[in-house]
Amino acid sequence: MDILFPTWVNFNNTSVNADIHIFRLAVSEHLSKLSVYKKILSSEELLRSSRFYKAEDRERYIICRGALKQLLGQYLQTLPERIEIILDKNKKPVLKDRLQLHFNVSHSRGSIALAFSDNNIGIDVEYIDNNFDYKPIAKACFAMAEMDCLRESCNAAEEFFKLWTRKEAFLKANGKGLNDDMNQLNCLGELHEKQIAAPGYESYRIDSFKIEENYIAAVAYNCSREKLRFYTI
Repeated sequence: MDILFPTWVNFNNTSVNADIHIFRLAVSEHLSKLSVYKKILSSEELLRSSRFYKAEDRERYIICRGALKQLLGQYLQTLPERIEIILDKNKKPVLKDRLQLHFNVSHSRGSIALAFSDNNIGIDVEYIDNNFDYKPIAKACFAMAEMDCLRESCNAAEEFFKLWTRKEAFLKANGKGLNDDMNQLNCLGELHEKQIAAPGYESYRIDSFKIEENYIAAVAYNCSREKLRFYTI
């Protein structure tokens, strides 16, 4: 369960059919593009953004959704404002009538992560907060093996967020959202085998990696390929 320290390169508009694409972006570096992103968003998306009380939350939502639709537009070779994102039966965002392209998004503080694949995929990113009281959450949500790993770690805070992102990435990729049973889900290994007796739980690979120094992320995917490509936008 090593942490990857990937080399991040500029996106070259490669087809997603070849690999799994992971993107990172810093909110602060995209604030100048707010007006551009607003033009991409639908009226419903703009209304949703207006409901955020804090300005930074509104800005992050607009940047996240705008960048997502720009990338989807490149993959599908269509205008980003024509991209229609809906929720499936499990409340997971998907493309309307474009089920061959899968994506997932996560954000934490000033960092956003996006993942694209031609199969189920989930991504989660967290800021490593050394002052966060993680023990109640770990006790309620971690499997016994994960708790043992946490206790044995020399950096418990980072280990907690690494395990948490792995668990969240898996649940987002699978789309089932069995949050009440998270303590039955052991995501320590690279290959998570079926452990919960519920339809649709297949084997997923989970990889952990650093977005930047204080941000850790995980990506989960249920395909055999292992080639991850990392991009900065």
